[in-house]
Amino acid sequence: MTNERDTQPSLRDVVLESIPPDQRAEAITRAAELGVVRSDDIGWALLGTERASIAAAQAAGEAAAATQEAAAKIPDAIYQSTVKAASDV
Repeated sequence: MTNERDTQPSLRDVVLESIPPDQRAEAITRAAELGVVRSDDIGWALLGTERASIAAAQAAGEAAAATQEAAAKIPDAIYQSTVKAASDV
């Protein structure tokens, strides 16, 4: 769908395109609950920002968990290297 005034995609279309297909129906329902009905309503931008923020927070949490897991292995790696170095002496 395009904006009536020109051939540019509407704000709604841009936001919905950025949302994974399996989450679009939920986003449309959420927008309707918030009173966002016009395709050029700024509420679509707010909804898109909300979705992007949630995705970024989830990615940050996963990265933090991976970092913590990797950091937990450092003491054992140091110990194993020390044992190997000692046996080489």
